[in-house]
Amino acid sequence: MNEALLFVSWNCADHFQRKAEKLLALRPDIAVVSEVRKDHAVSMGEDYASLWFGDEGQRGILIAAKNAIIVRSRHQASDAHCVLVEVESPSETINLVGIWSVR
Repeated sequence: MNEALLFVSWNCADHFQRKAEKLLALRPDIAVVSEVRKDHAVSMGEDYASLWFGDEGQRGILIAAKNAIIVRSRHQASDAHCVLVEVESPSETINLVGIWSVR
């Protein structure tokens, strides 16, 4: 039997380092967070491994997963607003699309 994974998607609207504790309180297995600056990606803490997609000095998409879960980049669109990653948990492997919808 496969274990259920908790996915959370959130547009944090920048300043993620000040808001990360709200996300961490949900204890997600995987989080897809848009509008995160690369240097704020570490705000998820040591229990999470993360991938960040975007242009240096700009906001982008953060994919964070608990350390028991492996996340690999599969493809990145040139504008970094849509990313494809492979998520491997102890019980299964899935593809995940992270999208940052920009007006």
